[in-house]
Amino acid sequence: NIHLPTGTLTWCNAGHSAPPVLFTPQGRRELYMAGTPVCCWNIPQAREDSTVLLPRGSKLFLFTDGLECLWGDLADHNSMYERLEDVLEGTAPGLRLREVWKNMHQSCGAPRDDAAMLLICREDAS
Repeated sequence: NIHLPTGTLTWCNAGHSAPPVLFTPQGRRELYMAGTPVCCWNIPQAREDSTVLLPRGSKLFLFTDGLECLWGDLADHNSMYERLEDVLEGTAPGLRLREVWKNMHQSCGAPRDDAAMLLICREDAS
């Protein structure tokens, strides 16, 4: 849930292994939250919400683990995030996800797994 007037994001992890990434003018932050693996969904689990402020000028990137697999070693998140940040900063807003997808295919070929993504940009105050 995003409260639009304040930019407050409230979220919960239901087992997704790829954490959302928040890019702000101050830097990059992985919004990691432990979740229940998909194979255990039939077992009742407690879930807790977490909140974070999306500052003006920030970008929130949500993606499936298929994107990590395409961009290389899962242990090397920093390399993936640096490439992603370069694409997001150097591309017009309406073309950003298209450029991320194109960059993935040029680097790694066709996806071997699901590769879904969502980009939320909070505009500057100006």
